[in-house]
Amino acid sequence: MFLLAFPIYAVQKAISLTSALTVGAIAASAPLIVFILQKIEGRVDFSTETLSGLSLYFVGAVIATIGALKC
Repeated sequence: MFLLAFPIYAVQKAISLTSALTVGAIAASAPLIVFILQKIEGRVDFSTETLSGLSLYFVGAVIATIGALKC
């Protein structure tokens, strides 16, 4: 029980000390990270539209993160 309690407490504490915009921006980059990991694994065929859409989505997440850091 102790092995699980401390990491969960630490994550909750870290999230509460971080702005909502930063947490949202980091979470918004998750689809691109999953796509890249699937591409590395080699199981995923993709179209250029999918790649460009995810790239645009990720750039927006990066811009939001930069904006959150400057506030």
